[in-house]
Amino acid sequence: MRHPLQALHEGLLRLEIGGALVSGAFVLVIMLAGCAEIVGRGLFNAPIHGYLDIIEQTMVAVALFGVSYCQATLGNVRMTLLIGAMSGRPRWVAEAVSLLVCLFVALILMQGSWNHFLRAWQIGGSTAEIDIPTWISTLLVPVSFAVLSVRLVLQILDAVRVAVNPDTDPLVIPVMDHGHGAADEPKEDGAWTP
Repeated sequence: MRHPLQALHEGLLRLEIGGALVSGAFVLVIMLAGCAEIVGRGLFNAPIHGYLDIIEQTMVAVALFGVSYCQATLGNVRMTLLIGAMSGRPRWVAEAVSLLVCLFVALILMQGSWNHFLRAWQIGGSTAEIDIPTWISTLLVPVSFAVLSVRLVLQILDAVRVAVNPDTDPLVIPVMDHGHGAADEPKEDGAWTP
């Protein structure tokens, strides 16, 4: 029988992969639009109307949709020198504490960005050139931090579970292989290899 953390992890990972794919698609669209803007402006003296407004609004998706996926796969930059040198219970306690700090910061950023969204919604602001409502992009920020917070909660629960019983393998926290500098692959049963 699968552990509930593993089932939650797999469901959340699907959402995170979707967010990362959307973020990647936006990067491609921004690059193509940038090329079209340069060619249109340089060769035909016909720039894309509202280009900067569109880029400003899509940068939120580019910057934040993949953050939770990076946390889930250790694709982000994180300091593992101290924690990576530890083993057993102290390692997982330190991991849980560092994840709690991350969760605290994510929740503060989520609250602040939610307040910013509410202001944008109530004021009804829009971009300068083509009047794209700004509340759409400001809503994406707290949503992205909410998904990241759920990921961090799952990882905290897993770190506490392994700290209580250090003989078990982590289910939702990939373990950095310091010899190779990348996270190991999941085992057949879905658990991450230590």
